[in-house]
Amino acid sequence: LLHGPITGIGVPTGAVSTVAVVIGMLLASAVQMVIGELVPKNWAVSRPLQVARFVAGPQRAFARVFR
Repeated sequence: LLHGPITGIGVPTGAVSTVAVVIGMLLASAVQMVIGELVPKNWAVSRPLQVARFVAGPQRAFARVFR
């Protein structure tokens, strides 16, 4: 996916794979941070009681399984 655009900006052929991996990891980390951390946190801050009710059951089940 990134090979064409990276070679198009003048990156040497030998370094394209390394640059693509670095860019891919940065993008994956950014998406994970937004979807996995920021969205749930903002959801919980904006609606604390609804979120507490929503997650209480799964948390209790998890605690019972791993006692």
